[in-house]
Amino acid sequence: MLLRRRPLHCARLPAALGLLALVLALSAAPALCCSRTAPGGPPLVLAFYHATYDWDLWATSICDQPAQLYVSADLAAIQRHVAEARRAGIDALVQAWYGPRVADNPTDPNLTVLLDAAAEAGVGVAVMLDMTGSHLSSMDDVAAALTAVDETRADHPAYLRVSGRPVVFLLGQDRFSLAAWEALRNNVDPGGGMLWIAQRPAAGDAARLSVFDGLFLYDLADGVAESTLVAAAAAEVRAWNNENAASRFWVATVLPGYDDTSLVGQEEPTTYLRDDGDAYRESWEQAAATDPDWIAIRSYNGWPACTQIETSVAYGETYLDLTAELAAAYPFPGTPTPGPTTTPLTPTPTITTTVVAATPALTATAVLTPTPVLTPTATLTPTATPFRLSTPTSEPTPPATPKPGEPTWTPSPVPATTVGRPPAGSDGAEATPTLLPRLPVEGAAPRRCSLLPALLPLFVAVALRRR
Repeated sequence: MLLRRRPLHCARLPAALGLLALVLALSAAPALCCSRTAPGGPPLVLAFYHATYDWDLWATSICDQPAQLYVSADLAAIQRHVAEARRAGIDALVQAWYGPRVADNPTDPNLTVLLDAAAEAGVGVAVMLDMTGSHLSSMDDVAAALTAVDETRADHPAYLRVSGRPVVFLLGQDRFSLAAWEALRNNVDPGGGMLWIAQRPAAGDAARLSVFDGLFLYDLADGVAESTLVAAAAAEVRAWNNENAASRFWVATVLPGYDDTSLVGQEEPTTYLRDDGDAYRESWEQAAATDPDWIAIRSYNGWPACTQIETSVAYGETYLDLTAELAAAYPFPGTPTPGPTTTPLTPTPTITTTVVAATPALTATAVLTPTPVLTPTATLTPTATPFRLSTPTSEPTPPATPKPGEPTWTPSPVPATTVGRPPAGSDGAEATPTLLPRLPVEGAAPRRCSLLPALLPLFVAVALRRR
């Protein structure tokens, strides 16, 4: 007796093929970024990153130049940067960012490109709100920027999260009063869903930790004072944690070298000689002695102040190799951190520092275009509008001293900020949509299955064997 078999429906084949493609794609997906931060392991290794460079910068008198000249909007250059960062043991690049404003601001579209490239390479990305210039000059600007991070950036697969909370560094926040920051936090992030890491000035003030989730140092140009400054900042955070049963973050900054002659001229420049890498090694030793939660390198590509570790004409890949060596050399056993406390203002982070990153979305891999060397034309990213600056942009200057008697800022309603992308196409022109065939409506003849002719011999063979 022959058993009746249900006929094969062609309509199910696309779903089956789609499921098979999904399984294959997931199996080939890159590893999530920042996997080195398992509990009990070494701290995060971060590097400050700058994305405002144009061709004009390389014509100035800076101490060194990259091995391949580039503009910051060049997709191939960004892909090279994240690949170098991963090879050097860097978990995430912290890009100096001027907020979501588009006018005269190359950092926002370049951030879009960096996030996509970093996701493919398995490297994390965070932003550092740079308030030392004119872009983030009011608390309304800062509020819009923080809202944009939370609503349009933090969900990106590459964005750096610690215990599920997106990380934001704040540079030059002391231009606004602590009371203004407290009001801003209650308005923008009342539940403490983000990690705000503030710059600690040389004078220090532990009261910042009542609002911010951690402190980091940025200005470390004096090798003699560096050790004292790093130790004092670390002690300030640890003392606050002990006194308040809290767990604020201490981020120790390491410096390969420094020379701001091109920024301030020859009269009173500050220099921190590299000494064939010994200065960098000593900086790591001083940072490690403070038992930091994270290490921040200043910087990956801070060329105007000569703090870079990027592949260069003078040093080649020396400092990338040295970074990889130093990042792996220090075990950082860590000191048990007191349990976190939760307050209505800023809930403190949990003990673990495991970075949670979403699985990267399945996207087609773009064909990489080699970076032009010493040519006036760069390969621009298809997902962001490139910018060119009329003058080279330098590293941010130290923040201005807060004015006495500054009134407390009252936050105004913050509009939702949306970061858009330009239409597809290498020239920026809007692509012509492709018209899809209309599906059959009820009563019309169904479409034929294109696979049935190929499968008929198989069905015949199976039926013959059953007899």
